[in-house]
Amino acid sequence: GKREFGEDSCSDCPSGTFYKSEILRLPNNSLTWIPDRCVPCPKGRYASNNFVAIDKCLQCSPGSYQSEYGSSACKDCPKGSFQPDFGRDRCKPCSKGGYCDAAQKIDGGFTAC
Repeated sequence: GKREFGEDSCSDCPSGTFYKSEILRLPNNSLTWIPDRCVPCPKGRYASNNFVAIDKCLQCSPGSYQSEYGSSACKDCPKGSFQPDFGRDRCKPCSKGGYCDAAQKIDGGFTAC
């Protein structure tokens, strides 16, 4: 979790953020003295309240994606699309001339008509 300046207890970072353990404080720049320790997850990653994310968020699994910053979960690829890789911010469209039935496979489980 994090502890705000002047507080006696810690609190968890909100969903969709990770705790940044590294601090860089520059003597001549007061903006670096009290940086935000809870950082939004980048696209393709997520963090929920079910675990403590330290220094990074979890990657979305194959078959899912996340196109927004600061997300607490990934979205399943919609029908007609697939994503074989981890940590992606969009799904790939299924090839023309058939259909895809496996959103997590390299070719989406493409079957020609």
